[in-house]
Amino acid sequence: MILRHPIRFALIAALTAIFSHAATAQTDRARFEVAFEAQETQRRAIIAEAIELTDEEAKKFWPAYDEYRSAIKEQHLRQVTNLRLFADSFSDLDDETSEELLSTVIDIDGDRARTNKDHIKSVRRILSPVSALRYFQISSNMDVAQEYNFRRRIPLAGTDLEQIYQQQAQDRLEGSYSP
Repeated sequence: MILRHPIRFALIAALTAIFSHAATAQTDRARFEVAFEAQETQRRAIIAEAIELTDEEAKKFWPAYDEYRSAIKEQHLRQVTNLRLFADSFSDLDDETSEELLSTVIDIDGDRARTNKDHIKSVRRILSPVSALRYFQISSNMDVAQEYNFRRRIPLAGTDLEQIYQQQAQDRLEGSYSP
């Protein structure tokens, strides 16, 4: 199966690697759920240590944070679904599917921007300006790193499979390949 669908396998492997190799569950969603929760545990610990909330701030901040991360999780699940469509149609990608994939990516990015904006508004009501800025910097840096790790492993549409294999081989030789 791996040889017949190398792009699907590579994309699923990349997705699993991105979310920390955390699961052996059978479905994409189940694997995602386990990996996302493991990642969230680390993320929460980093934030808790970095912004040092008072008890009163913590009572307000963490419920707002949990609501925000729940919305982000749903957006990530949409990304996973879109990635599955891309993997399934990679070898014979047509204009209609390409339009659908692109529209979905743009919609997800727009939703994420709105979610972030709304969340920061609520954080500003809870934390001091310095703490809100510090939180935003830390959270944004983690988001950018995660998004980069996610997107850099996805082959460009219309790429010949042989080009992908050659690039992976070159990356391995240079020590920069990480599945």
